[in-house]
Amino acid sequence: MMAATLMGGVGATALTAAPAAAAGTIPFEVRAISDTTMSPGKVETAECPPGTVVIGGAYGSSLSAGLVLDDMAPISKTQFRVAVQAADPQFAPWSIVAIAMCAAEPKGYQIVKSPMTSTVTSFEQRATATCPTGKQVIGAGARLDGSPGDVVLDEILPSLGSGGKQSVSVKGFEEDAGNGAKWRITAFAVCSNPLPGRHVATTSSGINSNTSNQARATCQPGTAVISTAFDMIGSLGQASPASTLRTGLKSVAFTDAVEQLGGTNNQWGVASYAICASTVTN
Repeated sequence: MMAATLMGGVGATALTAAPAAAAGTIPFEVRAISDTTMSPGKVETAECPPGTVVIGGAYGSSLSAGLVLDDMAPISKTQFRVAVQAADPQFAPWSIVAIAMCAAEPKGYQIVKSPMTSTVTSFEQRATATCPTGKQVIGAGARLDGSPGDVVLDEILPSLGSGGKQSVSVKGFEEDAGNGAKWRITAFAVCSNPLPGRHVATTSSGINSNTSNQARATCQPGTAVISTAFDMIGSLGQASPASTLRTGLKSVAFTDAVEQLGGTNNQWGVASYAICASTVTN
């Protein structure tokens, strides 16, 4: 089986070998990489190959400041989409990568979205997507609609426990309070029947006045990251994640976050979340 890594903006497709999506595997990655330009916004969609579905995803960017994450979500059974806006398009050439984590479809697989709402003017908005009873959150995402670049995706939080109804909660803030933007936020939960070893690992940086903060969430021994998530703590729209990546060891989710251009007086930090499992079974 071959997985395509799409090179956005240049019309090229690079083919890389993908592991067979057999029962009892850890998801493999498919990456969609944008061009490197000084454009005001970029969108990339990574697509899983035939016979597989999106379990979770991640995102990366080439700039350490000046970017606002708008979308990081599974938009279909086979596609994971990332959209990013530049706070200052002339700051420097930049690029993004959308990462889909793909595997054979597990039992009980479905993508649940939070109820659709109207776009409204609000400094803060939240949404929750809830899996049906008996199913677990195995992937998470969020999407902002309206006023691109003026609203910051602040958190994507999966349920930490293993019992009850599991959900994904998301939150966004206006970058500048009272800017009059009309917008809404949507939560995405990838759900399935319970997976072996499924748990959520999390760790956070210190709360400080640094211009950047990082956190690494490590899965329990014998398990690997199947999706990433994050929480911006105390930044209130004045900082944004620059990347949420699964490391080469596959057991660590690394989140790098930076203040918006111009800085902030807020004391803030970042928490990294790794949804982990020993295998994805179908």
